Amino acid sequence: MFLLNQSTCLGGRRDAIRKAALGYLRTYRYLIQHESDFRIAKQDHLCLVPHGVGWVAFCRFISALDQIKDANVSGRYRYGELRLSRLNFYAPFFLRKFHFEQIHGQYGDYFARLYGPILFIFAIVSTILNSMQVGLAVDQVATTHWLSIVAIHGIGAHPGDTWCKNVGTPDAPCYVNWLTHEGMLPQAAPNARILRYGYESEWFGENAISQKTTTVADRLLLTLRRERKEFPLRPLIMIAHCFGGLVVLKALLKAQYYKDEWPGIFESTTGLVFFGTPFRGSEGMKQSEMLEAAQREYNEDQIQTEVLRVLEPGNEFLQDLVDSFCKTRSQANKARVTCFFEMKASNVGAVVGGQGRIRFVVDESSGCLDPSESTKNYSLSRTHFHMNKFGKPTEEDFLTVSEVIQDMVKVAPQLVIARAKLANKKHQVPFSLKGVPSVSHFVGRESEIKLLEDSVLPAPSRPRRKVYVIHGLGGIGKTQLAIEFARKHHQRYNAVFWLNGSSRDSLCQSLVDIARKLPRDELTADIAQELSNPKIDVEAVIRGVHQWLSLPSNRQWLLIFDNIDRDHTNGQDLQSYDVKDFFPDADHGSIIITSRLSNLQRYGRGFKLSIVDDEEAMTILENNADRLLQGK
Repeated sequence: MFLLNQSTCLGGRRDAIRKAALGYLRTYRYLIQHESDFRIAKQDHLCLVPHGVGWVAFCRFISALDQIKDANVSGRYRYGELRLSRLNFYAPFFLRKFHFEQIHGQYGDYFARLYGPILFIFAIVSTILNSMQVGLAVDQVATTHWLSIVAIHGIGAHPGDTWCKNVGTPDAPCYVNWLTHEGMLPQAAPNARILRYGYESEWFGENAISQKTTTVADRLLLTLRRERKEFPLRPLIMIAHCFGGLVVLKALLKAQYYKDEWPGIFESTTGLVFFGTPFRGSEGMKQSEMLEAAQREYNEDQIQTEVLRVLEPGNEFLQDLVDSFCKTRSQANKARVTCFFEMKASNVGAVVGGQGRIRFVVDESSGCLDPSESTKNYSLSRTHFHMNKFGKPTEEDFLTVSEVIQDMVKVAPQLVIARAKLANKKHQVPFSLKGVPSVSHFVGRESEIKLLEDSVLPAPSRPRRKVYVIHGLGGIGKTQLAIEFARKHHQRYNAVFWLNGSSRDSLCQSLVDIARKLPRDELTADIAQELSNPKIDVEAVIRGVHQWLSLPSNRQWLLIFDNIDRDHTNGQDLQSYDVKDFFPDADHGSIIITSRLSNLQRYGRGFKLSIVDDEEAMTILENNADRLLQGK
């Protein structure tokens, strides 16, 4: 309450009390750093945090406390409870004068004036007890799970042996599971709750099951929601082999689109590790070859090939899945991704018991996502079927994997907190029509305005991106209609931007102008720095604008692409372009396009704007006549 009190009645005590209050608040920043700490702090016998405050709200609260410096808090909050001056036996002899209203930053100062020897004894006992308490606290923290790691296997595999390596002999096998071996993954991630997700994946034989990527992804989401019900915002790292990686991509996309149904899953995923995931299909054996080999060994009703189709290079579902996931990578604070690819060929023919065929199952080009600052690709000197199996902590390939996971564990809390901070932003940009060609009196077009309202206004029933194309003859009023809609409904959006699309250069310049209007603290550091350079990288700035528009918490914006009149399909106009290339990757927000080209309606809904009726024409003439008379 004192921090909010601006009264001067406290006199000279104001600064000391303020520093004590700020220091006390800042202790929460260091006392509660993980969700597990937060849960403990809310227990009834502690009550360090009010019951009505949730983890996300608490993260937003403490984010502001990061800026409190040591100079702004009392000494006890800088150096700790014990200081040499308070242990001085002779301090009371030097304090010849005592003041009734003397300000003390803590109780220790008060008692030290009179009870130096008592304070000395208290300090010794306190030091011993504090050291014991710290020792006990360390033991408790070591067993606290503030992170989840989930491993997902591929097709034709079993969760019980997917992650196991035989370090014995065929006659006397001895299997090591690196997910549970105390010197391997548990050591790399000591505070992680490690889980294996299993699903029926046999596509041939007596236990063959008809399986699809979407089906497995749905079941994975159900399991994650159930297992994470108590801690839905706990950081999550997923490890996947082969087909399991595609399941992870599908699950994350669904979790992003349907946040209410799958709370916290996409927002809390901070790391992804892929072993031989065929992002662009598997070249090892064609589906027809696999089917032919299986038919030689099994009956027709013992073969289910549905799951194999997605692994075919060029498969439409696979391409759409990977492209959609890559679009999410434009967002700020994205999850760390590492892809491992095989360096040894595998006997793919032996998979179904047929003749041997030594080939690469997933080569480097297919097993790696496009590189970025948060996506890394590494090779493993193993075959596809052994790249996910490790037998001892000293194996070179495991050391690489371990380092990757340790790095992901290290950044996980910061990513979750940064996302929580960003989610608290309002992403508000003041509405302005400066530089936009508009008229002072807009007449009519009520039915067209109604069509736009029904199509592009934000609504819970329309959570995905909305695109509307207004096409018609030049000068018929397309631009003015779009501007009137924006003027009428700008309060329904957190940001409205008009872009001059008459040429590629003008459109790029409009996007740069938009970047200068965006809140600096919502841009990545490199883009904010780029905008201050005398000569900016236009493409980088445009990516920064798209990244801002793609933020999951920034869903209610409107872009007006005006005068998209150049047809890029003829290939002769160098300033022509495909306007879709300038759409943000996110599947939210609203877009209005004005154009003379009717074929742009393929990008969304729309209508052809016709001439005004007689009544509206008369009103326009009257308005113009009034202005002319007033001008005389």
